[in-house]
Amino acid sequence: MRDGRCNKHRRFPFARAISRFMYLLPRFFPQTNNSRTVPVLVLWLALFAMPVVHADQFEDLTALAGQGAADLAIRLIDTHQPAASQSPADWAQWERVRLAIYQRQGNVGAVAQRASALPQNMPQEFARWALAQGAAAHLELGHGAPARELLLRLLWTPGEAVDSRQFAQWRAMVIRSYIMDGLKDDAYTAMLRYQQDYGDTDAQIQLLRAQVMLVSGRAAEAIQLLLTAAGPEAYTLRLLARLRSGDNLEAIMRETTGVLADNKLAAPIKARLWATQAEAAGHSGDCARQVRALEQVALLDPGTLARDGLFTITVDTVWNAYRSCARAVGNREQLLMGEFEPWFAAAEYLIATQPVEARAVFAMLAQEGDTLEIRLRAHRQLIRLLAKDKQGEELVRRLYRDLGRFS
Repeated sequence: MRDGRCNKHRRFPFARAISRFMYLLPRFFPQTNNSRTVPVLVLWLALFAMPVVHADQFEDLTALAGQGAADLAIRLIDTHQPAASQSPADWAQWERVRLAIYQRQGNVGAVAQRASALPQNMPQEFARWALAQGAAAHLELGHGAPARELLLRLLWTPGEAVDSRQFAQWRAMVIRSYIMDGLKDDAYTAMLRYQQDYGDTDAQIQLLRAQVMLVSGRAAEAIQLLLTAAGPEAYTLRLLARLRSGDNLEAIMRETTGVLADNKLAAPIKARLWATQAEAAGHSGDCARQVRALEQVALLDPGTLARDGLFTITVDTVWNAYRSCARAVGNREQLLMGEFEPWFAAAEYLIATQPVEARAVFAMLAQEGDTLEIRLRAHRQLIRLLAKDKQGEELVRRLYRDLGRFS
């Protein structure tokens, strides 16, 4: 044995061959438009050519996953992972590799599911790591209660002392889970206890505390807390706090519009700014600006706003805003429900000067037209208008993803 690499391949003689096979595979099976073609038969042959993998070959499994054969690596783990009841320590080693592969794939749901089903008799170091990964995955998915269940196991399980910074991080995650589930009082109480134990000198904890103040209806306290905070996230929270404490609506809308002109802003920051503008526009009665802002939120937000507890904006929110705005237009133009041709004529007229209002009218007709012909005609007009905007086709896909509202 000259070095560890030789020893590894001596214990796992096919590792180098399989690694080389995965490297050469694209030369024989070129890329397609969708993904790299890996024939199932070849993978199965590779799978059954392998000897039983032992605990010291986990690097090879990780390498296979990194070379594009993650499903093969998971299949091997399924085949060779011992039962947790028979060998908890060995099972934990295999499970750590499995979870790492899922994380690399971005398979957050699998991480959350496996961690929630973690047996109780695991080695302590592994259990803490796996439960923390699972809690983070649940939070990313917007699952507050399951995240909290794992975090409470972490916080209340006896054993060797945990680093205070790690313990504080878990408690902060509990607070986030309360916010996510709309448990405002619990979030506020947990934040007070956290502050008593650790203070709030950490910048991220300051932001979390401001978030708690906002969801608890304490906007003025949030403003004071954020006076010295720096960075785009703090700025967006401060704008929202000003709005909810009664600051001038037009000033808020002008300020958000100015900031949104910066193309370098990250998508979550843009989404929060658009959501703030939508809320301000709703209070001011500017339905066109509200609809436009909500459309942008639908494009930009993957669910972060709901997880933060600051806004509840979904695709349904956009459709409802269309309907409300259309009715405001109808009142202004003295249009009567049931007489749909004047509504179509008004929408066509508005396209040149008020395209958002026109979209709102077509969207309302698409939902409330009394015949299939009227609804189809309105859908076609709405989609045509949306497609003219930048990212309009993507917005159409998102608005029409859930077809339950249509008939």
